[in-house]
Amino acid sequence: MEKDCDSPCNFQMVNVASITSQKISFKNISMYTVYLPSRVQVNTEHYLYLFLDAAAEIGGYVGILLGVSFYDLALKIKKSAIARLQAYKTTDEVMAFEKY
Repeated sequence: MEKDCDSPCNFQMVNVASITSQKISFKNISMYTVYLPSRVQVNTEHYLYLFLDAAAEIGGYVGILLGVSFYDLALKIKKSAIARLQAYKTTDEVMAFEKY
């Protein structure tokens, strides 16, 4: 008979069977013979993935994605700033030529 228990747990499974029966002539006497199995089965269970490990891995991936996003944003700001500076530079040069 299997016993339901939370992990970790220890239990002993016992199978009851009648092999032979002998009649005893004495009154109010019972006799039991216990046979222990020659093999013992040990089952060990482990969690495949702990919650803390999963949370740490997800957090790492989110951090990488945010880092890439901020890096990409910084590059776009830099390109935009360079384009504006070049536009102002060419405008100033054109205005300087118009003065003369």
